[in-house]
Amino acid sequence: MGYVYTLTHSVTGKVYVGSTDFPVNRYRNHLWALRRGDHPNKSMQKDFDEYGGEFSLHIVDTNEDHKEQKWMAKMGSWDPERGYNIGGAKGAKAYSETDEVKQLCDHNFPVEECVNEYAHSSYQLYSFFRDRAGFSDYSTAKRIGISVSAFHSWRRGRYVLKIDKMAKIADLFGVSLSELIGVVPHK
Repeated sequence: MGYVYTLTHSVTGKVYVGSTDFPVNRYRNHLWALRRGDHPNKSMQKDFDEYGGEFSLHIVDTNEDHKEQKWMAKMGSWDPERGYNIGGAKGAKAYSETDEVKQLCDHNFPVEECVNEYAHSSYQLYSFFRDRAGFSDYSTAKRIGISVSAFHSWRRGRYVLKIDKMAKIADLFGVSLSELIGVVPHK
């Protein structure tokens, strides 16, 4: 299915609209590239270098029926004064998902390892909240409707839960989705 997400720069207010099946992975990849100074979107990199600040992630819609293009039009994100998307709302994406992920990961650091690193760190954050809430992988899996083997694959860095499952886990543990995925510090 996929999701449409926005990244909003905290200082300039400019927005980037994108789509992916794994918005948290994509968000982390954007941040890694910006912090390394080699983000493929030169305008985003320039603002990050010049003004500092962070980009906040917002999941705004599912990506059925090409909603990404509709959100680009709604946000005006292809206008350099308002956003970071390259081309018009009717235009093709500047980068395909695969090409963008490859560019966001270091050229000497395979994409699979980049995703695996996120999988490990997200599982560690999940386990902190799981333990604090008094659950096990088994009881969590049963309550949100996924297999226990999915948790084992996640722990080993071979799988990352989709955002809808992460949202169910956040509700179960009584934390926000942003805390669970590490976008904001936990309390």
